[in-house]
Amino acid sequence: MMNKMSKWMLAAILMVCGAATAFAGQDEKNGKAYFTKDELPNMVNFLPAPPEFESTRFVADQTQYLWGKRQRQDENRAAMAIRDADYGMNTIIQEYGPIIGLNITKEDTPALYTLIQNVGASCDSISDRAKQKYMRWRPFMYYNEPTLVPEQEEELRTNGSYPSGHTVLGWTMALLFSDICPARADSLLARGY
Repeated sequence: MMNKMSKWMLAAILMVCGAATAFAGQDEKNGKAYFTKDELPNMVNFLPAPPEFESTRFVADQTQYLWGKRQRQDENRAAMAIRDADYGMNTIIQEYGPIIGLNITKEDTPALYTLIQNVGASCDSISDRAKQKYMRWRPFMYYNEPTLVPEQEEELRTNGSYPSGHTVLGWTMALLFSDICPARADSLLARGY
């Protein structure tokens, strides 16, 4: 069980990382968030708004989008992006477990499995208010281009892209696993990135 200091450290990690949306809820993952939305900082109060479309700052977003599209030309990087699009517990276990040398399962590593569930559920709460406020179009919508996971596009059209839930989940888990296995921190943080 996490002590109070560890819970505040987790809150700090979530704030630094940025955002989230739909990790656990009360679905098959059954995570129990360490914090309610009301106990977490409200990102609307400190996260800058996304740049307006066609603004000077938006040019940086466009450049990043084009960089990301070029990354898809690498078969391995495209496969990783497809795996990462599956937002949830299974992806986290499959991507980070091998780096630390563990086959993470509910039966074999129950404490770690529960920790991952609960941290993931906590990730869901931190950026919901900011996502709802900004309802930022996803790049595939703005550019009217397909994604690598077309079967997710319909659902993603109803969910803002900023702040990024995938980013907060990936970074939070990279930081969590780095704390659990500091000897593999470089590899874990590289994977989180």
